[in-house]
Amino acid sequence: MSICGVDEAGKGSVLGPVVTAGVLVADAAELEGLGLRDSKQLTPHRREELYGEITKRWKTAVVVKTPEEIDARPGTMNAFTASCHAAVIRSLVPARHGICGCLRCECRTVRIQCA
Repeated sequence: MSICGVDEAGKGSVLGPVVTAGVLVADAAELEGLGLRDSKQLTPHRREELYGEITKRWKTAVVVKTPEEIDARPGTMNAFTASCHAAVIRSLVPARHGICGCLRCECRTVRIQCA
């Protein structure tokens, strides 16, 4: 079973773009040893190091929405954020997979299994 982790930074057009990124790994054990935790607790240097390691080793995707796109969005900011997450997941996961948002798992990731 593969694991797709997705998160976003930025919430409003006043502060700049919303950037949503994701990574697809075959197993959570692959991430052990990298010292991953909340990015806000990492130094900028360590974040850059991890970025290089992650993008080299695993499939990643990024969606950037400009302030103009944020202002022109239909619906709520929550729906807009969810659509950004969905766009990242669609680019990481082939259409033949089913996506289940499991909120019970400890890592709170979206788990992906073959349909």
